[in-house]
Amino acid sequence: MEQSGPVELTRISDRLLATSVIGLGRLAAVSHNGSIPVTGTLVLETNRGFITLSYTQQGLSVRGPEQRSEIRWTTEPDLTMDHQAAAEEWLELIAIEDRPHTTTLPLAVDTVTGWFGLGPWVDTFAILLTGGDRTLVLTTTDEFDLTTSTPEHARQRAKLAAANMNLRFTEQVQSL
Repeated sequence: MEQSGPVELTRISDRLLATSVIGLGRLAAVSHNGSIPVTGTLVLETNRGFITLSYTQQGLSVRGPEQRSEIRWTTEPDLTMDHQAAAEEWLELIAIEDRPHTTTLPLAVDTVTGWFGLGPWVDTFAILLTGGDRTLVLTTTDEFDLTTSTPEHARQRAKLAAANMNLRFTEQVQSL
């Protein structure tokens, strides 16, 4: 999970500070035979466009903001959004069904916090988007997925994961 070291949060916060998150979804790979949700990817709809967060064994990547038509899945970059007449497969943005830990949207982001594990590599455990007294917590999972959580649960998981991987837990915060 090689990543960029101590400035890890900047490439995320630069895209999210001073934005309003107005929607949260997941990509699905779709064909005429049905659809399969794409794990490891969350898409934030913001007032500036769509921001895609992807978590794989190589770490967390961020893409955007971009228009809906430009959203891509890292694993299959040739798949485009929405059905085209000649396409056998395409991507669709689907709502996340079970979001019990998601704050009310829209959320005007004034602070971005990252919880990381530092050692021979950098691992991202959670990204917290805060606006006023509300926080949207995006957390990574052991299955290389991204989900929403509470700050308490995400912090507990991050500290446990860091200890189990012999990494040092660290928090980075960037605010307006």
